[in-house]
Amino acid sequence: MRKKSTMVSFSFFTKFCFCDLCFTYALNLITGGVSKKKKPDKRSGKTRGRNKCKEIAKLKPGEKLPIEFYRNRAVGENYDVFVRHLGIIVRDTNICPLRVHRWKDIGDRQLEHMWQAVTVCVIL
Repeated sequence: MRKKSTMVSFSFFTKFCFCDLCFTYALNLITGGVSKKKKPDKRSGKTRGRNKCKEIAKLKPGEKLPIEFYRNRAVGENYDVFVRHLGIIVRDTNICPLRVHRWKDIGDRQLEHMWQAVTVCVIL
């Protein structure tokens, strides 16, 4: 059997294609230069994973980190650990409810639960 030639004349494309992009795409399609790639699955590949504060995870039961405040802001040696811990608490829907419009809508029991989650590992 004789193989068909993959050579395509330039004049063929100039008659039917009006831009360089069409010419390049058509030429690659005919010669086999373009491959159909699958979109990567969102779950495949590396992900950042769950945010875990290692300094707090390493604390023994009952041990707490001292936090200093100056003008209502955490300062000092452990401020970054405290801020990261607060961020984890805020994103946890089991601790902080999302669909609340006002603080008055949150019950005393839920407020106490949130406060215990904040103070479980830090000395304020």
